Amino acid sequence: TVFSDSFEISEWNGLWTEDVQNDWFRSAQRATAGSHSAEVDGFASDASLTSLVIDTQGRQTATLSFNWLIESAVDAGEYIAYDVSINGGAWVEQGRLRGNVDQEDVWRSVSLPLNGVSTLRLRFRGKMSASNEDANVDNVLVVAQ
Repeated sequence: TVFSDSFEISEWNGLWTEDVQNDWFRSAQRATAGSHSAEVDGFASDASLTSLVIDTQGRQTATLSFNWLIESAVDAGEYIAYDVSINGGAWVEQGRLRGNVDQEDVWRSVSLPLNGVSTLRLRFRGKMSASNEDANVDNVLVVAQ
């Protein structure tokens, strides 16, 4: 394990930074591991929560896993997404939960294998138009093999 956070210790635990919108917070509303998760709360326009650089300790393959959820109040055209940057490269969107399209109010598990990795950064982004629209991320884990 080269990175893990279930958002239990403190807000961002020195592992994450937010963009200037400051729309992410440590929430006790719901969680999959422990009693807290990271939550993005509207109004948010691609509000981001970005990890620090994760060193895979000389290993070239890794697996990213986490849980996420989008609430039913999130409208069409709004979403939560996750991006990955490998070895200092460009951000690449890997997945998105979309309001009124994807199943809402249900935790989903993600597992993404990554190859050719020496460093890694993760970014979660949310777009929502009202304060009653939320999405959550929990139990983020990177295991290098």
